[in-house]
Amino acid sequence: MPENNNMKNTFYLLIGGLLVLAACSGKNPIEKKKEELSQLRTQYKEVKDKIVALEKELSEIDSTYDDGAERNASLVSSIPVKPARFVHTIEVRGTVASRTNVSMSAEMGGTVEEIKVREGDYVREGDVMIRLNTSLVANQIKEVKTAIELAKVVYERQKNLWEQNIGTEIQYLQAKNNYETLESRLGQLNAQYGKMVIKAPFNGIVDEVSTKEGQMAAPGYPLIRVVNPGDGYITADISEAYVGQLKKGDSVKIYVPSLDKEYGSTITAVGQSIKLANRTFMLEAKLPAAAKDLKPNMLVVLHLADYVNENAISVPTRIVLEDLKGHYVYLAQKRDDDYIAQKRYVNLGKSDRNTTEIVSGLQEGDVVIDRGSMLVAQGALIKIQ
Repeated sequence: MPENNNMKNTFYLLIGGLLVLAACSGKNPIEKKKEELSQLRTQYKEVKDKIVALEKELSEIDSTYDDGAERNASLVSSIPVKPARFVHTIEVRGTVASRTNVSMSAEMGGTVEEIKVREGDYVREGDVMIRLNTSLVANQIKEVKTAIELAKVVYERQKNLWEQNIGTEIQYLQAKNNYETLESRLGQLNAQYGKMVIKAPFNGIVDEVSTKEGQMAAPGYPLIRVVNPGDGYITADISEAYVGQLKKGDSVKIYVPSLDKEYGSTITAVGQSIKLANRTFMLEAKLPAAAKDLKPNMLVVLHLADYVNENAISVPTRIVLEDLKGHYVYLAQKRDDDYIAQKRYVNLGKSDRNTTEIVSGLQEGDVVIDRGSMLVAQGALIKIQ
């Protein structure tokens, strides 16, 4: 009978193993390894707890056993618990922007006659950068100026005659109207002439020239872009869930993935309305003076502090473990001349990067096990490095 039972047990174990393999066959190798590691850790904890219990029983009935257990003590490191500043941050994607980043186009259609700048050139406000063919408008201006000279002479003579009560009023008014109409026409032509010349709107650098001499320029078609790198800032959209948690003057860290660099800055503006399209509000941060390599439209990651506790109890996240009862850490508890691992259940607050806030369960003066916390069990003998 015992032999039959052993055969049955062996059969059931084989069936169970096949079922586990079948369940895992549809998973990728990484998930399978994670599951295997989790199962091994669970088994290790169960075995470790049994070993500790047996060691405790043996130490009670065999006074010489402690010497042997001492040699098997787990080597760990420890951290004293003390209040410290805890900051929880959120990560938000943002972009580099510039208030003086302008793409300019022609207001009047015409042929590009001359391009006076190239990419990378520095320009001052008012400098001529592109000139369209102005010959037609220039000829019209010349004709109108000639007509104005005659109209002015006629108007002045009619005015003198009218003041001497010679001639009719209608002759005087016609001469005056003709002269003023030509003056207005000249003003319109001069305005058109000005629109055929594209000038720098501010001091900056020519970033892009998207036309060539001889090409036609249509109104609204971009011809040239001018950027002032010294007027940059960071902008980002923040979820409305963080309304009231961020304010002007708060510190912010700016990480630039493409450069693998991080800069410190401050919030300069917080939007006062929620965008209906994505339920976010606008946030702006100052572009640090040291961030000279940042260009408009570059992607950045903002680390914003949404929660600060000046006297928080916190521990490395890696030492916070969990079982069916909840989260816990191991303390290094003094026992006679030795130290043992003492399980302590805790309530967690927020976690930031590699640190977790402990709301309750720990107090100042406690000593938590750091390195080696995964290798101990409740009551296990430990040796602090």
